Amino acid sequence: MKDEKRKILFVTTAFGKGGAEKQLFKLAKYFDGEGFSVLIISMLKLNMFEEELSESDIRFIPLKMDESKLNIFKYFSIVKSFAPDVVISFLYTANILARIGKYRMKYPLITSIRSGTFGSKARNVLCKLTTNADNFTVLNSFSVLQNMIKNGLVDKNKSLNIPNIIQLPNYSNDEKLQIRKALRNELKISGDTFVFLFVGHCRPEKDYETLFQAIAQLQGDFKLIMIGNLLGQMWPSQRIDELGLSTKIDLMGKRDDVDRFYLAADSLVLSSISEGLPNAIMEAMSLELAIVATKVGGVLDLVEDRSTGILCNAGDATDLSNSMQQMMRLTTKEREKMGENGRKKISGEFDKAVVCNKWHNLVLKLT
Repeated sequence: MKDEKRKILFVTTAFGKGGAEKQLFKLAKYFDGEGFSVLIISMLKLNMFEEELSESDIRFIPLKMDESKLNIFKYFSIVKSFAPDVVISFLYTANILARIGKYRMKYPLITSIRSGTFGSKARNVLCKLTTNADNFTVLNSFSVLQNMIKNGLVDKNKSLNIPNIIQLPNYSNDEKLQIRKALRNELKISGDTFVFLFVGHCRPEKDYETLFQAIAQLQGDFKLIMIGNLLGQMWPSQRIDELGLSTKIDLMGKRDDVDRFYLAADSLVLSSISEGLPNAIMEAMSLELAIVATKVGGVLDLVEDRSTGILCNAGDATDLSNSMQQMMRLTTKEREKMGENGRKKISGEFDKAVVCNKWHNLVLKLT
């Protein structure tokens, strides 16, 4: 069904290519395809979706608050001019801005919480004080939703779980094998070397340090490939050298060909101390990769211990290393079974059409 004249405003803190922003863009693209008029406002100047936006009717306006905090007042004039039927905000700071705007402009508001924690007591208090502005609060993780209800951070009567959108890739077995062999040859990694893959930008919640310490304890013929933006930080490379791990860990930086690395790896590892619903795990499971991950946030929505992967304690390098060692000791058949279970879970619970339909129905309740 087309909704020709309905208008949706998306508000985000920034528009880089982190997991939350990718989800926002997928959702904006869906509503654009459904005939809605879609506008995205970013609090910061950054826009890494220029090429994709040029292929759609979606408009993008940056407030450029990184240049001047006073630009926040542009938000009100833009909203007044666009006159949205509903506002959907992503990420903590954008949620607060959208809530403040709601008090002044009385628009229907859906906020979307994409992380397991807010980072400080002050942020928790501000969230509690403003959450009544939401018509609905969407969390992408059921586990995080339950925890935030328990801690009074969201209103249980207005909060619901809608998971991330994922498009299942469909490679043939021959294509998978060819990609695996080609990338391993490119990286000079033998077919017998066990490859762990880590995907995540160098932010505190990803806990690179614990991962490095775990690798220092790991035994055997293995390699860790790390994909993610280091955000200008030098300490990861320095720490790898200090621990004597330069032959074991490859920092690949930000990549646009992550699928190739999933297919070349034997297992995904995630060392986070906090998570919403991690896209990296969803993507890896969709490509039938077994998982080693910490028991935090939305990881528990995805990884079933000994079925789709192996779970361990956050911040515990020894436990993480032992779990990685256990993964290495599994037979290829056992790991492939975990991968198959993972893909079934993703296809059954996180299909793009199902998730988009949930968002569509929620929007229709407010328009």
